[in-house]
Amino acid sequence: MVIRTPLASRQTALAALVSLFPNPATRSATLAVPAQLLRPGGTAVVLFDGLGRAVRTHALPAAAREQRLTLDLTGLPPGLYVLRLSTAQGAVSKPLVIE
Repeated sequence: MVIRTPLASRQTALAALVSLFPNPATRSATLAVPAQLLRPGGTAVVLFDGLGRAVRTHALPAAAREQRLTLDLTGLPPGLYVLRLSTAQGAVSKPLVIE
């Protein structure tokens, strides 16, 4: 699936396809990414803190169906974080609040 819309609309459409729950989270959160967004060589997933530092990194393998990743949030202080994915269709950023 190729999304052909203006950049801002495309990023909004891509972000709508990716789920991150629960939000706010405490000990863990689940990321769900549809198969059409996964890169053939793997999709990078990085969690950034409020200062822009990468605090967790993961890779999702390519698959024929939706991939889910449980993010371990233990040890991270409460605050606002940003989860960034480098998908086959472009970058997706999702906010995450850790309580």
